[in-house]
Amino acid sequence: MSATVIVADNSDEQREDNYVTPLPRRATTSADRAAVDPDGSASPGTGYAITIPGDPAQAAVLRRHVRFVAALPRDESEVLEQLASELFNNAVIHTRSRLPGGSVTVTVAKLTDPARTQIKVIDDGTEDDSAAPCVQPTDPDRVGGLGMFLVDHYADRWGTLRGPDGRTTVWFEVDRRPPA
Repeated sequence: MSATVIVADNSDEQREDNYVTPLPRRATTSADRAAVDPDGSASPGTGYAITIPGDPAQAAVLRRHVRFVAALPRDESEVLEQLASELFNNAVIHTRSRLPGGSVTVTVAKLTDPARTQIKVIDDGTEDDSAAPCVQPTDPDRVGGLGMFLVDHYADRWGTLRGPDGRTTVWFEVDRRPPA
C-alpha cells in the first residue's frame, strides 16, 4: 500500500510523492559542533549545529538557522546566509549527501578575538575521495560553478578539511563589524 504525502516547502509550492523529508535535527557530536581553528593556536569554541536532509528544498531551513544563530543585522546576516546556501547546494549537487538518507551538517559559531562568525558545512563525502572543493575559473557561458568563487570573494577566511570518515568540511569566516 502506497501513501501519498504532500510536502510543503518554503516557497509555498507543494509536491506530491511518496517520500517524507526527515526533519532537521540538532547535531550533538562535539566534532560537528566545534569551530575550525585554522591556525591551531587555541580552542576557538563551540557553535550551534543542525543536520538537515541533503535535499535542495532544505536550503531555506539552513538560511533560517544561520540568521537565527548569527543574530546579526540583516545586511550582515545576508552574506552569511548566501555563502552558507552556496556551500549547502554544492554538498547536495557534488557529494553523497544528495543520495537517499544523505544529510548535511551546518555549524554556526560566533567567535571572538577578532569578532567573527564562522560557518562550516559538513557533507557525506564524495565518491572520489581525491575530489576537493575549489574555486573554478569564471566562465560567462557556464551555468553554475560560482559558489566557491563567491565564498572566496566575500569571506575573510575559508578552507576545507577531509575527515577520517570521508566527510568533507568546508568552512568560512566573516569578520563582524564593531558596534557603532
